[in-house]
Amino acid sequence: MTREKLKWGSGLLAIALLFLLSWGLGGHTHAATVEYSSTTSGVTFQSFLNNSVSDGDTVVLTEDVHLTTYVTVSGGKSITITSKLDTDGTPLYTIYGSGSSRMFQVGSTTAGSSGSLTLEDITLDGNGSTGINVSYSGSSLTIGDGATITNCSGGNGPGVNLAVSGTKFVLDGGTITNNTSTTSGGGVYAITGSTVTIKDGTISDNHAATSGGGVYANASDVSIEGGAIFKNTTDGYGAGVCLLGSAGTYTMSGGIIGSTDTTMIPGNTAGTNGGGLYLGA
Repeated sequence: MTREKLKWGSGLLAIALLFLLSWGLGGHTHAATVEYSSTTSGVTFQSFLNNSVSDGDTVVLTEDVHLTTYVTVSGGKSITITSKLDTDGTPLYTIYGSGSSRMFQVGSTTAGSSGSLTLEDITLDGNGSTGINVSYSGSSLTIGDGATITNCSGGNGPGVNLAVSGTKFVLDGGTITNNTSTTSGGGVYAITGSTVTIKDGTISDNHAATSGGGVYANASDVSIEGGAIFKNTTDGYGAGVCLLGSAGTYTMSGGIIGSTDTTMIPGNTAGTNGGGLYLGA
């Protein structure tokens, strides 16, 4: 082989290696764990999520976050938000709502894109705001171990609101508690064509003026596999769970609707019918 051919081959190899390196670092997304503090980053939480967080990343809070407007997770991103933990494993930090708008929007009708949000070991304190709207088809929300949504108030689903068809919610170890709806679905509200799966965790001490103190679902697919739904109230129908519409499905293979220490159905209180569970057309 001539010296010229060797030089040509070495040059091609160097170019190929450079391309692969740049593709791995910039063009290809690798899941990472990134820490957020407005003090050190100097940017808002929304700006940080937009510019410093990639699909599959986990965001660890290193201080409390006080929202002034809602935060959107979209652009096809799937992210996890968690808090730095104390030595005993309890979350150290909380995300506080502004008291006047929702806290999170998953998926964006404006951008025309879906999103996926998982919360673990973090508290969302609404401070009177509404909690999380899942608002674009194909978007999903998971409330995992150690995550809590509390102190939210508003119309339909101040805790969790599946606002459009084709959205999904999974409760897998988290807690939805002490939220108040002026209409339906104090803890969780699911619109026609959405999906709710309760694997583990608790939905408790929520109130809805009209129906579904804990969970309200209209022509949606609801599956209860575990967890507990208790001490929820409504002035109307279905304090624990209110299921309406003939187009949806309802299955319960585990879990408890009622007291956490019995398989009976006390523990939820309705002003009209269906203290534990109400099924209607």
